Amino acid sequence: MQDDLKRLHGKIIQAAKRKDETLRRQFVHARAQAFPDGHPQERAIGLVYFVNRYGSTLIDRLSEALPLDHGSHWVVTI
Repeated sequence: MQDDLKRLHGKIIQAAKRKDETLRRQFVHARAQAFPDGHPQERAIGLVYFVNRYGSTLIDRLSEALPLDHGSHWVVTI
């Protein structure tokens, strides 16, 4: 019975280590997505990225969809 408990304890420790490693990798990945090179995403990913991804009509679509109020921030769903 002692051997069984030791094996069970070892399995529990290994499972906890795997779970911890998975959570750590997910956190590092999420942080890298939100803060590439340690800076907020909007400071590191420029307009060229979005034009390459969504096409050259993106600029026309944005100019039609967004009002030109200065001093306001807008959330755009593409």
